[in-house]
Amino acid sequence: MYNTTYRIDLAGRAEPVVLRVAPEPARQFHSERELMRAEYASVPWLAPIADLMPHVLAADFTQSVIGRDWMIQSFLPGTPAPELLGSYPKETHTALFWQMGEITASVHAVAGPWFGPVTGPGHARWSGAVIASLRLIAEDVEGCGLDAADLRKAADSARAGARVLDEVTVPRLLTGDLWTVNTMLAEGAQVPTICGVLDMDRTWWGDPEADWPTRY
Repeated sequence: MYNTTYRIDLAGRAEPVVLRVAPEPARQFHSERELMRAEYASVPWLAPIADLMPHVLAADFTQSVIGRDWMIQSFLPGTPAPELLGSYPKETHTALFWQMGEITASVHAVAGPWFGPVTGPGHARWSGAVIASLRLIAEDVEGCGLDAADLRKAADSARAGARVLDEVTVPRLLTGDLWTVNTMLAEGAQVPTICGVLDMDRTWWGDPEADWPTRY
């Protein structure tokens, strides 16, 4: 629901490829700007799960071709988890979430240079990244004509409690958006088995306990 995505079959190539096109710059939120560039910059840091991710085949951030960022990636095998998971007995679903936890833990083991977006701006302290994030979200909410008083209050609370937040001293890589919708499952496995991970465009540096929760 951010990038426009196309499956493309190419003459002379056995496997299809995926073309992802970012929204035009004027339509991007302050809190979610240039996410495709963030994913591209995250690839070297995501080496621990490289075997599960699509390969970047081409990327263009000049916006000289179509006025937008775009990227071509390899096509991952498997079936989207939401389509296949329901075919497994409920008691086997635990296997999926164990795997998701292991994947997340391997990402969290990667330490970074600052707190905040992978592409910057970086913050020396975790509190700075949290406050900046909340304020940007508030700007987006207000830009839609909605009341962001609760978000402003949350940012003020984070600022007042900065000492607690700053007990986190090592920036860790956060997946940002790892849940069932962004995983592929192997067909024919006895239990739900993750064979691919998609859309790592919301990665950032922070406290692992602030990472996106698993939902399904």
